[in-house]
Amino acid sequence: MCSKKYGLFFTGTFLTLPFFIKTNTMLLEKKITIIGAGGLGHPALYSLIHNLTNINQYIIEVIDFDFIETSNLNRQFFFTENDRGKNKAEVLVEKSKKLILAEKNIKLTAKNIALNKENIDQILYDSDL
Repeated sequence: MCSKKYGLFFTGTFLTLPFFIKTNTMLLEKKITIIGAGGLGHPALYSLIHNLTNINQYIIEVIDFDFIETSNLNRQFFFTENDRGKNKAEVLVEKSKKLILAEKNIKLTAKNIALNKENIDQILYDSDL
């Protein structure tokens, strides 16, 4: 599990550029999991896409069971009126794929699942961060 390996557990926390500068060299061919595709997951994924180097290979998985509502549109910038009723993780991943440059080795996946204490080990077993 992520927290056992590194002693940390990020739940939708906005990760800043200094964090990436320090850890980018440690994350060769690693899987990063973002829990929550809402107000905090948006900037976290955007920051990852733009700040990870193109020499490494990354799998970024976004997990969220929630659906897009009108009240989300003012603060979750990837979502539009046409996305209402759709799963947040799936829409965020699909729209984010358009931002990835061809030379970047980033694979995005989405999971429509609620994270809880019964399934956290199973969901995060292969996540490095």
